[in-house]
Amino acid sequence: DVSIGSVSTGFPLSLVVSDVEVKDWFKIRKVLGGMGLVDLFSEDFILTSLELKGLAITLEKRPEPKPEAGTAEGNAAAGGQASQPQEEQKNPPVLPVRPHQQQVLPLPPRILIKRLIVSDGVVGFVDYSRADQPVRISLKDFNAEIESIRWPLDISSVTFFTVRAGLPWETGAEQGRISFDGWINPLRKDMRATLDVRDIDGIALYPYYRDWVTVEKDRIAKARLNFSSNITSLNNDVNAACHLELTQIEFKQREAEESEHRIEKMINVVIGLFKAMDEGKIVLDFNFNTKLDNPEFGLLGVIESALKTKVQDTRPAEPPAEQIINFPGKVLKGTITGT
Repeated sequence: DVSIGSVSTGFPLSLVVSDVEVKDWFKIRKVLGGMGLVDLFSEDFILTSLELKGLAITLEKRPEPKPEAGTAEGNAAAGGQASQPQEEQKNPPVLPVRPHQQQVLPLPPRILIKRLIVSDGVVGFVDYSRADQPVRISLKDFNAEIESIRWPLDISSVTFFTVRAGLPWETGAEQGRISFDGWINPLRKDMRATLDVRDIDGIALYPYYRDWVTVEKDRIAKARLNFSSNITSLNNDVNAACHLELTQIEFKQREAEESEHRIEKMINVVIGLFKAMDEGKIVLDFNFNTKLDNPEFGLLGVIESALKTKVQDTRPAEPPAEQIINFPGKVLKGTITGT
């Protein structure tokens, strides 16, 4: 269902639409479109500017559906044989019916939006792929500028973008910041961009890394992360050079009679080890590869491998990295063992 509050026009060539809502998808407080006087006489549809004020949208990621039993995919997943296709039933011939002549509005040969602006938006993301605990991320004060949106695409179509947003913490008034800038050629699938995220709430992202960190969420009072990446895509092959930094981690205060948890002790040892490697900082550099037209964001395996490599390269005289750090299940292995 689509609903619109009001529509008005302005001088010289502008259109204002208020309170636009597509049920169960998005809302826009106000849409403002403007055309140039010269563009009005073009056979193409050209908007000089299009502004979306107060956009509110929620995106969801659902688990991959499991193949149904009885289908070829389901039988293959269960280790059985694919069912044989049944003989197609022959239906009696259908006599052709002359369609009713309808008027069709002519479409312009080309559509161009010179500048798209999103201001004062709220973008939500809910990841249901971890059924036991969905991850909810909300971007507030979402502002974006996108230049040169064309349809149909051609080989020289390049779109430039700038995104700024706030990333509120689960509790308290603290807020991280996101910056995303670059350009993309959708037809060639080329891209250059930089992503910078500061003061990330590590507690909100706990379900993503709890499989290889053996500290319960309730024992961590605060965790602050910074993340940056230089992203390059050439012919759909994406390489992201990533930099991850843990700037703060604090455990909840224990009761007077409660002793320090054993896992907490080991985590402090790991933190001390990595601080010694990087002059008091806890940093990790790694590369991530994916496809531009079907991006994957499964960084855990890449980070785990980078952690082991970092320990191995920094401590050549020690046992192999797998004997020092082992995820999941045990944090340290060797002189200190976790369960």
